Amino acid sequence: MARRSTEALVEPAILTWARSTAGFSVEEAAHSVQTKPEKVAAWEKGEASPSMSQLRRMAAAYKRVLSDFYLPEPPREEPFPHDFRRMPGEVALRYSRALRYQLRLARQRRELALELAAELDAELPDSPSAPERLRADLDPEEAGAKIRRLLGITFPEQRRWRDARVSYNAWRTLVERKGILVFQAVGIGTNEALGFSIPDRPLPVIAVNRRLHPNGRTFTLLHELIHILLQVGSICDIEEKASRSPNEQRTEIFCNAVAAATLVPRDALLAEPLVAADQHPRDWSDDQLSVLGRIFGVSSEVVLRRLLTFGRTTPAAYATHRAVWVSLLDRSAASDPDAEYRRNMPQEVISDLGRHFTALVVESYLNSFTSLSDVSRYLGLRAEKVPKVRELLTKE
Repeated sequence: MARRSTEALVEPAILTWARSTAGFSVEEAAHSVQTKPEKVAAWEKGEASPSMSQLRRMAAAYKRVLSDFYLPEPPREEPFPHDFRRMPGEVALRYSRALRYQLRLARQRRELALELAAELDAELPDSPSAPERLRADLDPEEAGAKIRRLLGITFPEQRRWRDARVSYNAWRTLVERKGILVFQAVGIGTNEALGFSIPDRPLPVIAVNRRLHPNGRTFTLLHELIHILLQVGSICDIEEKASRSPNEQRTEIFCNAVAAATLVPRDALLAEPLVAADQHPRDWSDDQLSVLGRIFGVSSEVVLRRLLTFGRTTPAAYATHRAVWVSLLDRSAASDPDAEYRRNMPQEVISDLGRHFTALVVESYLNSFTSLSDVSRYLGLRAEKVPKVRELLTKE
């Protein structure tokens, strides 16, 4: 005789909360649990109870730990950061399950970092103070110079970062030293969001889509840093869209302009021999833009946009180049760079979670505040690989 599965005695409101916050419809939830929509609806009305095996399937689908389903009542959900990707009223259509999950993970990791720091009595890096924050009415060149002073970066130092990945990691380290957690978001298409930011203090959060080329990650990192300094949380695709409300359009244009001014300072660009040799507006070859991009650690598009700002190219030339770049980006977005992601590799864990967060988790374990199984769960890494993470963290 078949053995009947044990019923899961959970509150119906918890089932509704877990499903809706994960972005599932009743029909989608039923498919993931391998049952009928009527069953899911009955569970959420309290007319029936799922079995333990069904609850486990729900936990896996909704990306929740099993204990979440035994909370006495649904917890208060933090609001999403402001969505700068589209017009008001359309926002809910764009929160995919993957994006919802990455937003939730970012908040959970921030809360965990605060708890671990308190247990360790660790001093948190200072988040940018009020005088260091930005106003949206600042001149972008002035704001870019202010950010460079805040991060303590000089152009001779920046010029040594000739490799795009080295440049991104260097800028990221500078941002993390200002008390900002920088994560890499996994599983989100670049056509959905390039990054997001949560300005809560201490330990504000920036997440950068890891599917981006390192140059794109660098620009997104700076763009989201500016949102943090404006104290405006965001979900961004960084495109400057006429369909946005005027205020949101101004904010995104400002963030893009300041990010570009930070990465490509005016005087440094105009002093480059390639640029200084001809002060008239002109077209630029791909090779010339690539050379300038490597000097500043940015994409050819960012360089050309700066040249346009200073009258060293024409709007028509910029539009022609950009049409080609957008076409290439659309084709690359159709592939899945995450397929090459080396999961469960210590170096990739540090890359996605950041050195500061990872170090807090490992330090908590070494001081017996956290079990090895918890460390494994926090890092998404098999327990036997934790010593390798610790070894990598000791290397500069």
